Amino acid sequence: MNSSQQNINEVNVLATDSCKYDANLMFSDISQLTDGNVSFNEMIDGSSTSRRLIFLISTVVCLFFLLRLIYSYFIKEQGTIRLRLFAIFTLISGWVLYYIGFFIKGTATSFLAFFVRPLLASIGMFVGSTGYQEISEECVNSSLYMSVFAIIHLAAITISAIFVVNFFWKRLKSYFRGILWQISSHSTPLNIFFGFNEQSVFLAKDIKKEKKGKEHIIFVDLPSNEEQQNSEISLSRLLGFSSYQQESLEQLKDVKYVLKSSYGRLSDIEVKDGEVLKSLHLSSIKGLIRRFQHTRIFFLSNDEDENIKSVLNLMQDNVCKNNKIDIYCHARKNKVNSVVEKMAYVTHENTHPNIHLIDSANLSIQLLKKNVDYQPISFVKPNIKRGTVDNPFNALVLGMGETGRDAVRFLYEFGAFPNSNGKKSSFMCYVIDAMMDKLSSGFYNNSPAIKVNKEVELLKMDNKSDAFWEWLDRHILQLNYVVLALGNDKLNIQTAVELLEKALRANKNMESFKIFIRSYVKGYESRMKEITDFYNKKVGPVFVIFGTGQELYTYKNVIDDEAMQQAKEFYLGYTSKKDNEPTWEERHIISEKIKSFGKTAYKEKEREKVTLNDINAVIRKENQDIANSRHIDTKLALVGLTRKSSEKDFESLNDEQKMNLAICEHLRWNASHEIIGYVYGKRDDNILKTHSCIKPWQELSEEYQDYDYEVMDKTKDIVLNGQYNENK
Repeated sequence: MNSSQQNINEVNVLATDSCKYDANLMFSDISQLTDGNVSFNEMIDGSSTSRRLIFLISTVVCLFFLLRLIYSYFIKEQGTIRLRLFAIFTLISGWVLYYIGFFIKGTATSFLAFFVRPLLASIGMFVGSTGYQEISEECVNSSLYMSVFAIIHLAAITISAIFVVNFFWKRLKSYFRGILWQISSHSTPLNIFFGFNEQSVFLAKDIKKEKKGKEHIIFVDLPSNEEQQNSEISLSRLLGFSSYQQESLEQLKDVKYVLKSSYGRLSDIEVKDGEVLKSLHLSSIKGLIRRFQHTRIFFLSNDEDENIKSVLNLMQDNVCKNNKIDIYCHARKNKVNSVVEKMAYVTHENTHPNIHLIDSANLSIQLLKKNVDYQPISFVKPNIKRGTVDNPFNALVLGMGETGRDAVRFLYEFGAFPNSNGKKSSFMCYVIDAMMDKLSSGFYNNSPAIKVNKEVELLKMDNKSDAFWEWLDRHILQLNYVVLALGNDKLNIQTAVELLEKALRANKNMESFKIFIRSYVKGYESRMKEITDFYNKKVGPVFVIFGTGQELYTYKNVIDDEAMQQAKEFYLGYTSKKDNEPTWEERHIISEKIKSFGKTAYKEKEREKVTLNDINAVIRKENQDIANSRHIDTKLALVGLTRKSSEKDFESLNDEQKMNLAICEHLRWNASHEIIGYVYGKRDDNILKTHSCIKPWQELSEEYQDYDYEVMDKTKDIVLNGQYNENK
């Protein structure tokens, strides 16, 4: 027995019993080949009809996929995803091809050669390497084998050519588009996204849709952490293959953007001489920023710390000192991170970038806040003729995480209505969390007024415990509004169905009752929708899913120019009551403190050092003006009006309705301050968080009552001027 036969027998021993028969057949063929009894041509071309048929089928399939690839990529423009599938198929076909080609040169007698040699040769096909010299002479002399060889290699080269041509074509278009932007000035904003991810893609697409392609968009491709640690710039990095997000770019194919590659990450660089972007080889971006009157810069990665570090470093770049820039940073809105926003007010002497913290939890609640159907006013029965509410609003929030806390703040502020006695109507919000013993102290410490008035009750219970369901038995009939924010989609939807069944068994009236379910993971959205759609069709529109990525990252939800313009209108209402008040922009720019917020002081440049109290005051006032824009629908619904009401409708309001609208505004203002920690105090102080106006409306001076009336006057102006959200 020769050495080759011994090796083959050793491999046979390793086969399992169920495979012994097939293995023996296979190796008997190999034995005949290696002994020279049967040539490879005979094996492929004549001796085995089944092998010949398999080979022919493989050829036809390979040709079919190649033609489908060309058709889908160039005709249907569906290339990126299918290109991968065809590449994988071609790689496998190449492996089979080379396995056969190397058959009698050691492949069959070594496990490593059995797998690795054909794989390496197959990979080489995509860069033009044929491995022709290593193929056995029998295969080279087989016309069928060489035909398949040519077809598979053609497929591999075609795939590589399509990828390279497509890649460089995109880069070329992006390059020349950037040059065109450089040589002219622009009145429309420039939008710069650092990094590719789901959030940035959603927002870029919506900017294009909302602004009909008029705004300019740049994507900066960032190196991965591994590339960042490698001091050498690899070929893949230079070409952008490594972190280049093909799926994202496929979604952006209808968006005209410029693509730039960064040699590092903003969060990791050492800032020198105010040349932050230059150190990353992004000097061209600085030139573009100077060509645009307004620039928005987005850091929307899921790494909060990296985003904040990037913002802090970018603020030190010289380009931020004399250009109108808004920076949007994906990070939680809390006391620590909010310092980044406050720092922007005192960083530069002339202008400074506006910093906006983009919080997914907060954005999800903004979706509820902007839709009047989801505001508390839609879950009570107002007395329209008087502009009052006498029936209670009772809410349940399950989960005291980020979304849960923001939901409580929203409901507390927007659930404040005047009753028939001119006081606040009945409001109660229950918040349940299994970890409440560790969460309640922080919440009450930050909002001491809430602990005193006992309108928000924090309960430590597991939503799966007997205690919870017993509690629910006692309260289910009184609840109007339920928010599920348990941090897990499956747990949310399961609890939602159980709550609904509990309500149905209790014969609850479903007309003014909804369960709002927070969506956290994109992959589970369709399943949640299937379940909620089923129940909504059977029992009525009880379930509402909110917070999906595509909803959150939209132009109106993130940038929200409309709300800002309306906020400025409300501010004009306040300034009309006083002389020499600064404009919104003058009040906003407080890099040097004005002794008195008057136009005379601005002209005379009487300034002193900015204090934390000054910064907090401006931020608080700006947030109140924005809140007024969000609260328009509540005020209108309180007296039976809508965003499309006419001037005649507003003129028909009686004095009691107007007074109660003013009271409603003051109740909202009180609640918005209490929930962020303010209490009544004789002195207005934004460090101590005291304010002299946190008291019943009837106790205010006529001057301050006029401010509340002015809010309603501005509400009327905004509605009549057609400045309403078309989604309402």
